[in-house]
Amino acid sequence: MDEQEDLFEAVHEALKEKGVLDKLSCQVRAQVLQIFKDHLVIKDKTTVTQASGPESPNFVINELIKEYLDFNGYKNTSDVLSVESGQPLKRANRNDLEAVLNVHSGPNAKQVPLLYSIVSNLRKQQ
Repeated sequence: MDEQEDLFEAVHEALKEKGVLDKLSCQVRAQVLQIFKDHLVIKDKTTVTQASGPESPNFVINELIKEYLDFNGYKNTSDVLSVESGQPLKRANRNDLEAVLNVHSGPNAKQVPLLYSIVSNLRKQQ
């Protein structure tokens, strides 16, 4: 029995070190949240709705954060944010976000999340 426990512990540690356990945990959380959200929407169409429209501050801020998370490889975190906030999983168009924020970035800046450009511009103004 000790050999089996040792093997289990070794596999567990290896999966933990490679980040597999964390990734699976995030995926499970996202799916559970989605199930709850779907259940609430089916039960009461007004229970879970997008709190704000595409031009509201919360929507824009969440989209900036989602773009940042996706860019940095935090896809599960981005999905959980979408579910929790009631925003669509698909990100808003970058050009639309720039228009709402009245921010214009060049072609090189479009290779990184808009949040990076905003921070960079604010630093230049100091």
